[in-house]
Amino acid sequence: MSRLLSSFILVLLSLFSSAQLTIHGRLVGPGERPVEFATITASRDSQQVAATLADSTGAYTLRLPGGTYTLSVSRMSFKPLTQVVTLTADTSIVLVLEAADAGLTGVTVSTRKPLLEKKVDRLIFNVENSIAAGGSDAYDLLQKTPGVSVQNGTVNLVGKSSVSFMINDRALLLSGPDIVNLLKTISSEDIARIEVITNPSARYDAQGNSGIINIILKKNARLGYNGLLRFAENQTTYPFYFVGGNINYNKGKFKTFAVLTRGYGASKPIDKNVINYAQQKWMTAIDGKYDQNFTNAQLGIDYQVSDKTLVGIVYNGSWSDPNSRSTTRTNVLNNANALDSMLYTTARGINGNNFSTVNAHLVQSFGTRGVKMSADMDWYANNDDNNRTIDNTNYLASGQPTGYATRLLSTSLQGIDIYTLKADVDIPKKTYTLRVGGKFSSVRNTSDVQNYRWANNKYDLDSLQSNRFNYRENIQAAYVEYSRTIRKVDIQAGIRSEYTQTLAHSANLDQKNRNSYVKAFPTLAITYNKDDNNVFSFAYGKRINRPSYYLLNPFRWYDNPYSYSEGNPFLQPSYTNNIEVSHTYKGVLVNALSFSNTNNYYDQVTFVNNASNIQRIYPLNFITTYSYNYSGTYSNNTLPWLEHSSSLDVYYTIIRSKIPETVRRQASMGAYVSTDNQVVLNKRKTMKLAVNGAYQFPYILGIDKSDAFFHIDLALRYTPQQSHFQFILSSTDIFRTSERTLTSITNGVKQSYSYMQDNTRIKLLIRYKFGNDKIKHEEREAGNTDEKSRVR
Repeated sequence: MSRLLSSFILVLLSLFSSAQLTIHGRLVGPGERPVEFATITASRDSQQVAATLADSTGAYTLRLPGGTYTLSVSRMSFKPLTQVVTLTADTSIVLVLEAADAGLTGVTVSTRKPLLEKKVDRLIFNVENSIAAGGSDAYDLLQKTPGVSVQNGTVNLVGKSSVSFMINDRALLLSGPDIVNLLKTISSEDIARIEVITNPSARYDAQGNSGIINIILKKNARLGYNGLLRFAENQTTYPFYFVGGNINYNKGKFKTFAVLTRGYGASKPIDKNVINYAQQKWMTAIDGKYDQNFTNAQLGIDYQVSDKTLVGIVYNGSWSDPNSRSTTRTNVLNNANALDSMLYTTARGINGNNFSTVNAHLVQSFGTRGVKMSADMDWYANNDDNNRTIDNTNYLASGQPTGYATRLLSTSLQGIDIYTLKADVDIPKKTYTLRVGGKFSSVRNTSDVQNYRWANNKYDLDSLQSNRFNYRENIQAAYVEYSRTIRKVDIQAGIRSEYTQTLAHSANLDQKNRNSYVKAFPTLAITYNKDDNNVFSFAYGKRINRPSYYLLNPFRWYDNPYSYSEGNPFLQPSYTNNIEVSHTYKGVLVNALSFSNTNNYYDQVTFVNNASNIQRIYPLNFITTYSYNYSGTYSNNTLPWLEHSSSLDVYYTIIRSKIPETVRRQASMGAYVSTDNQVVLNKRKTMKLAVNGAYQFPYILGIDKSDAFFHIDLALRYTPQQSHFQFILSSTDIFRTSERTLTSITNGVKQSYSYMQDNTRIKLLIRYKFGNDKIKHEEREAGNTDEKSRVR
């Protein structure tokens, strides 16, 4: 490792010594005010050789070999500008634009971006050009983003099981409901674009086959403060209230922000389960109430030490008490489909969860040649304290108790600490750009599970079903990534290497399992910009999917006396190869064909016993998958009063199982279609109507088969002119059709599971903005998103 590190440092030092030349500076208009988002091109011998877009402060940078170039600048409302520049060294130029004549008639050159753009490794949804951006939040916008599926309170890429999130190229430390709560605090007016990265390059963690959603916020250099207050009421079976606010302050070299949100209420999801044993049918229905009480807080500060050095620190914290109460009724039917007996289970969960994250970061530029280094140091701590009591009574068909009753108590204490250090260096050269970096992460996970049985008027510890489990994981990673533009072709190639060491220790069993492995993950992306209307792309990448920490704990967690879950300390990661080709036409139509193959895939299997009727839920590595996918997206915002987007995904999936208890081979077609429509209802554009819907056709999910389901949503937004208020009234899943059923066969026993969150709701949201609304806070990436995503 020391030799590898020394070689890595020598390569870095040699590359620093020969970076390419740059032209950089600012665009200003009358009164030296910055001109944002103008297009700057560099031409040589009448051939365009480079182009860029100024940011919201008017700053721009072009990297070129030495020589003479013609710079051209175009921006709506300004006169076109051309200037000849001879580049012999790094050069700084302030370009001054003149306002266009107000009475000018004729052709107007607009620099408005298309709604969709296809880049070398991502699909970009330009929110700034979308009328949907007015008066919504990041969570709402994701429902309108091509290739993204938002169902039952979770956000996925279509055809993927989960997704990672980044803001301004910096990964978020949250997952599950925490990420949804955060997305709802980000105003859509603060978002410039959403990038959907289906095949991440080598710079990103190799963990997960889910892809990445990168939310890019607008930037502004004005001084001052701004803030946003929010109040929302959701009415489902029970009411749910959401209150919160954020404030951002920009003063000289300091940028600070603070966010505080509070949510409280409850939900009533639907859970049904049917198991067809050889002699009996068990039909289970759960009637429960699940509290959703949480408080989230964020605080961050950036300090611009100099023009080339930025340092900062960000704290995120969350405290929640997701308590639950449920009653489960199981009807046991005989072969004649008549009631044989009944099982009643009441459960109460008293839970506490809190986590804290701290991110310290440094961004350092070197010289004037565009070399930049970013470094992040992170600490994440999560603590769960869960207690669950279960009272179970058996009854005859007549309703008389059988005399068999059980009472169980399960307690679980879990603590997770993750320490991460990562660094990335961008090195622009004359004809290409090199990015290199490394990462070290250390995970410490301790879980203490205790199970008790009621006897003699007290709970007695069941030592055989209790355990203290310790898990340790260290990962060292390094990568190199090369990107280059040759005429109309953009190339990006890279390789990432990760060395993983794990140790799982079950104290009660005195069992240790050590594992270590080194894996390489190559990536390649090529984009051919044929002309202004057609862009062709090819991408390949290899990924790893490590199991969540709770899946590794070998001891049992009871749902009732007949059903329990347990982890597998010998669980191994799975590996996926992805290939995709795509075509983008005029920024409104994207067609893509893709193939993925996953080996050693792990999934939880519900093993059932015909003799004892015991259900054991246990994870194993046993699946190989092959997936062929077509994806088409059409978006159009040419009409000033209507924005429309529709997508269609069709896929054919083959599942091969290695264990005899399951079906050895399954193959099925699947499809997902969605449509999103934003309509402006009046000339002042103060009132907008959104009509959205999606339909999921039957498909295969692991060893399960899912039936079809769909949802239709409506929203009405009203923003009075000259007002800081905004009012939104929305209805989600208005026909209550998002319930889905999963069916599988194990040990020859057919089982089906139906689930639907408490999604059908009416929501009233009131937002109030104050201060200078041009200032936004920027989320920071932390280096431990790979590890954090596996907590839940």
